[in-house]
Amino acid sequence: MFSRIYKKYDFMDHILSCNVDIFWRKKAVNETLKGLKSHNSYKLLDVASGTGDLAIEIKRAAVKKKQGEDIDIDIYAIDSNSDMLNVAVNKAKKMNLPIHFKVGDALAIDFPSDNFDLLTSSFALRDFDDLEKFIQEANRVLKKNAKIVLMDMSDPKGKFSNLFFNLYAKIMILEDSLVDKDAYSFLINSIRSFDEQRLINIMKNKGFKNIKVAKLCPYVTFLLTAEKDK
Repeated sequence: MFSRIYKKYDFMDHILSCNVDIFWRKKAVNETLKGLKSHNSYKLLDVASGTGDLAIEIKRAAVKKKQGEDIDIDIYAIDSNSDMLNVAVNKAKKMNLPIHFKVGDALAIDFPSDNFDLLTSSFALRDFDDLEKFIQEANRVLKKNAKIVLMDMSDPKGKFSNLFFNLYAKIMILEDSLVDKDAYSFLINSIRSFDEQRLINIMKNKGFKNIKVAKLCPYVTFLLTAEKDK
């Protein structure tokens, strides 16, 4: 599916979220960099990186800080789709941002155990065939007490979030020529069926602590942070 839509993926992302995804991503970047020290070096893995937006924004934010306050963060980004990664590589090159992009499986991460200080993933959890396996792999490659930051969309519960979700769903039905109709239908269905509480329970059972979840306006998207306990 992603090989059909990779050329329009970023455009779809902005359209489907009414450009609010820029705000969401900024929140995820800030949460990822929170507490990091400028005199330390860090390794970060961005899983299911897609066209690389989150990895790129994290790197940009880390190097844009004032001289002496910039954060030394070595970013590795994996995705199973080479077409999506090629878009990411080209974007990073244009911005002169050194990021290690690699084709890789989120359910069998090709890195040693206890290897990363940070792990991120955005808008990909709903696509994983085995969410438990991904969380298990994330725990494996993270160092003890390392931070994980996950962002995705889930079934809107509140009145306002339901209104927002239903509104843009109707708009996209009318404007289905802008996007791949099957891909769009998959997206809507995956959001409706994703169980946020199940993710939290899995993380508790797979060795994560200090799990915190924040709802991002208009409350269709959530931002989860946690630390590896064991």
